[in-house]
Amino acid sequence: PVAVRELRKAARRPWSYYTRCVAAGIVILLVCGILEGVLIGWIPGAVAGLTMFTLLSCLLFGFVSLEGAWTAADALSREKREDTLGLIFLTALSPAEIVFSKLVACGVGPLFSLLAVIPVPSLSFFLGGLSWGDYARMMLALANGLFVSLAAGLLVSACSRRERRAIAAA
Repeated sequence: PVAVRELRKAARRPWSYYTRCVAAGIVILLVCGILEGVLIGWIPGAVAGLTMFTLLSCLLFGFVSLEGAWTAADALSREKREDTLGLIFLTALSPAEIVFSKLVACGVGPLFSLLAVIPVPSLSFFLGGLSWGDYARMMLALANGLFVSLAAGLLVSACSRRERRAIAAA
């Protein structure tokens, strides 16, 4: 029940929509720039697919790492500041369920942004130099990186009380 409430609250925020659109737009512009470089002749066609995939993977990993930690950095510390964390612990929920629901709620926006841009690196197959196994392993690594950054953000949030300090530490 808490996870559903947190998901509904996160879905109503306008930043969840804007983050997806901005992430997909940036990645599409980057792919268009690389394809233009291939057409002009700046990037050789034989390594264009691998170059594009490597560049997009690095960009997406940085995005996932920063967005996950930044989003989760204030989840529990906000509850501490508003003195609602004690009320949540008075319910019949275990602390693990509370932390899991916060993790799910904080991960909705970054996960949807990641899902919005996952198809774009698959364009590297058409340029060559990339296997399906490499693509699948990178997508799993990105999902795992998102989980780790969300967990790190929640850890920082549990240890701090102030919003700015939590975000800076994350």
